[in-house]
Amino acid sequence: MPDIVGTGYKGRDKIIRSFVKPGDPVYLIRDKHNQHDSNAIAVYVDTPKFLWFGGLKQIGFIDKERAAKISEKIDLGIKIEAKILSMYADMKFPRVTISWRIIK
Repeated sequence: MPDIVGTGYKGRDKIIRSFVKPGDPVYLIRDKHNQHDSNAIAVYVDTPKFLWFGGLKQIGFIDKERAAKISEKIDLGIKIEAKILSMYADMKFPRVTISWRIIK
């Protein structure tokens, strides 16, 4: 089960606290041009749409070790379904864990 990293940056903590709960789907989107990790996989949630806000919002990245394994699958076109498994939002950088499975 990958932990999501980078949850405390760029207002992601506020998105997590406001819109994320266990069981919610997440979207894994490759970030091949990430300057820190060529295997980077960004994690997004779909937030309610109102006014100018809403739609897909990033809550962090798959941790580097697991991203190296999962990115190969995504790059091959393998579909992966993921959801929020657990979260601890009372910290400065919320801890979020997801589960994922390959869709056949």
